[in-house]
Amino acid sequence: MLKKLTKKEIVFYSISLAIAVLGLVFLILGIVGDNIDVGSTLHVIQAKFSWRYIGLILIAVAAVIAIIVLLVESKTIDRKSERELRRKQRLSAMLSDEDKKEEIVVTDGKIVEQSAKVDEKEPELDIKPINNPEGK
Repeated sequence: MLKKLTKKEIVFYSISLAIAVLGLVFLILGIVGDNIDVGSTLHVIQAKFSWRYIGLILIAVAAVIAIIVLLVESKTIDRKSERELRRKQRLSAMLSDEDKKEEIVVTDGKIVEQSAKVDEKEPELDIKPINNPEGK
């Protein structure tokens, strides 16, 4: 089932993408700084502060943000689909109740559903104490 992305989703995915791109840039700068001439400015900065690890951390943060957005939106979709399912069930129950009302039949002044037998009750048993002939 395809659905449109919400504005909130697009914003968070864009932020995640920007952080990932920034992490990729830092990762590339770290690799280039390690392999460039010893006297260059980039190499000196890389020697003092490792850009590669910052790039990896930023990419991991971007992935976590994207995963959180996916989980939140999937839960929202699940809630909406369950709500729709409950509505359909209630509607079908209401419609089936209306069908049952139409199937009510009147026989001998008593209302019977679906032409069933009129009041099938268990007969009452006439229980009397047993007289003890010995008198005990």
